[in-house]
Amino acid sequence: MLVRFRYPTPTMALAATAAAFASVCAHAQSRSAEEEEEHFYLSEQYTYDDNLFRRATTASPDGTPALDPTLSRDDQINRITAGIANDFHFGRQTLRATGRVQDVRFRENDHLDHTAGRAHLGLDWRMLASWSGTLSATYNRTLADFAHLRTTARDLIQSATYSGSARYKLGPRWSVSAHGQRIETEHSLDERTIDDIEANYGRFGIDYVTPTEHTFGLEYRHARAKFPNFIAIDPTQRSPEYEESAALARLVYTATVHTRFSATFGYVERDHLSGSEGDYSGNTWRAQIDWHPREKFSTVLDAWHEIKAYTDAESDYFVADGVSLTPKWSPRRWLWLGLEVSYEEQDYIAPSTLAELTPGREDEVLSALATITYSPRDNLDLELQYSFGDRNSNRDSRRYDAQVAGLAIRWRVL
Repeated sequence: MLVRFRYPTPTMALAATAAAFASVCAHAQSRSAEEEEEHFYLSEQYTYDDNLFRRATTASPDGTPALDPTLSRDDQINRITAGIANDFHFGRQTLRATGRVQDVRFRENDHLDHTAGRAHLGLDWRMLASWSGTLSATYNRTLADFAHLRTTARDLIQSATYSGSARYKLGPRWSVSAHGQRIETEHSLDERTIDDIEANYGRFGIDYVTPTEHTFGLEYRHARAKFPNFIAIDPTQRSPEYEESAALARLVYTATVHTRFSATFGYVERDHLSGSEGDYSGNTWRAQIDWHPREKFSTVLDAWHEIKAYTDAESDYFVADGVSLTPKWSPRRWLWLGLEVSYEEQDYIAPSTLAELTPGREDEVLSALATITYSPRDNLDLELQYSFGDRNSNRDSRRYDAQVAGLAIRWRVL
């Protein structure tokens, strides 16, 4: 991945934590699998952000200024990245190792300068004819998204994820699977350590593949999350520690070689262990149409109604209703174009440790990302990105719009 913008993309509560809003076109996604085999790369990225701290353009009703006048609202960011990836094959087993280090420098707000990085080690294993699975460990260090902060100070998030899965084939059509995951996230900023999280996730499922290659599955998920550094800042405030259970049905229907439909429908219950405030129960669903009419063109249409939370503000969760469209096109072998447009309505369930203490927050988030990737040589990529984000909220302090433009050069040395 060449460019990473700090737009706030939410993650599902039962899924692994993910990086902040970052997406690339089809070329970057499809090539990543090839590059993981063995490569070392260097990249230089220049980004201009016209609203770095994700602040409203006007002062809040209480007279609080939109931004400290000693800070610059816009900034130019330079990222130098060195990365490596390699696959090691041992018979039917494959060990995958990837890592990257980024030196990030801000021209105006240099108090945000930092070193970021990511390391991943994963094993794809197979045993006999029926058993397969994965084992993995991932470490990530990145700057928190200012859309979720009440401060302009630097907050580095360090997260460690450990996971394992196993699948057993009961026959040519049936299979059962299990997955477990442990996530630990820490904030470097003292006032944000109350949102440090330790979470355990588990999943069990059974799948059936029809003779025409359609798939139907049933799944049960369970999660428990605690916030070890939580301190109530209001006498009425309860701990955000919770347990969550979900029962889901999945369907993948391949209409033609060019069109595939997939859908997930389920029921979720989240219970907070210190009381009923913030509890939620209800249906969730996601539907997707993947259309690939030509070899060089594809598009994905997504719609969802899910419980979500931002990676760096897990205690502040919401019900999300959204839709996204992601067309991708490669008119030439050396040119790739990508566009991602999404709209989401966010209904926050209860006040959190970091957000407002009054309930009823509702946001609308519109975002768009356009990507052009040019590869004059097999080992050289030039990528240009432009992204736009607009958040409307019934909280004045949460409203903002931002534009980000970036140019990156990536050279695969090996």
